[in-house]
Amino acid sequence: MKQKNKILITLSAIFLLAAITIWALGYNPILIIVLGLLVLFLFYALWDMPPKHKTFSYKDQQRAMRAFDRSEQIDMGKPHWAKDKKK
Repeated sequence: MKQKNKILITLSAIFLLAAITIWALGYNPILIIVLGLLVLFLFYALWDMPPKHKTFSYKDQQRAMRAFDRSEQIDMGKPHWAKDKKK
């Protein structure tokens, strides 16, 4: 059995025992069940993360900064076709 499956089964057993214990004490075990399901889902989803598509190097960052040279100020005023609103 894979290590991932062993850990998932162990976590399931721990949360099941906790829910049974809380129920035996007379409390509502819904919170334990929801938290257990959330932990199991996160553990399962985050176990094998996909690899990064590309790691950007310093050279790539410098090339991008040169492409967007900010030495010239961009005019963010109203376009020439916009009409003034009357108050």
